[in-house]
Amino acid sequence: MIKIAAFLLLVTAVVADNSTTITCVTSKDTNATCRVNVTQCHGPDNSIVDNAYTDYGCGPCDQQMLDTTVTGCAECTGADCNTYKDPTISFKCYNLYPTKTEINCTGTAVHCHGPAKNYNGDNNVTRAGGCGPCPNATDTDCLTCDKAKCNSAFVMAPLLTVLLSLAFWLQ
Repeated sequence: MIKIAAFLLLVTAVVADNSTTITCVTSKDTNATCRVNVTQCHGPDNSIVDNAYTDYGCGPCDQQMLDTTVTGCAECTGADCNTYKDPTISFKCYNLYPTKTEINCTGTAVHCHGPAKNYNGDNNVTRAGGCGPCPNATDTDCLTCDKAKCNSAFVMAPLLTVLLSLAFWLQ
């Protein structure tokens, strides 16, 4: 009889335990189980370009002095609600047509595009180049590069070839 009473007491204690645990993203490839009764996760607010806040984890955003929230941190409620996203960064590319101008760009990776070396068509979008990869990945008239302001060389290479040829011919 004592064994049955002990068993019922144990079952009642387990059933009455309302504690819950959730998991939160802690990095690009890692999740962690949070402490009991933690219901929030936090991570960077990716709507902010060049956000300096990069921490992911359990619980609300850490508090700074004077109980103000950390700039750039976003909170959410529920398991794995702080899904990893690549940060949004700023960089510069060139718009090449009708005149070469430096333009501000944003994205999750640096990509600029411009006309291919031998392009001599009249498509102004291809001639202009700009931010991001080529609009059509299979377009052989467009080249994508992966460094800030890297799309300037696409236009200069054919011009440089002509100038060098001219210089050797004049000698």
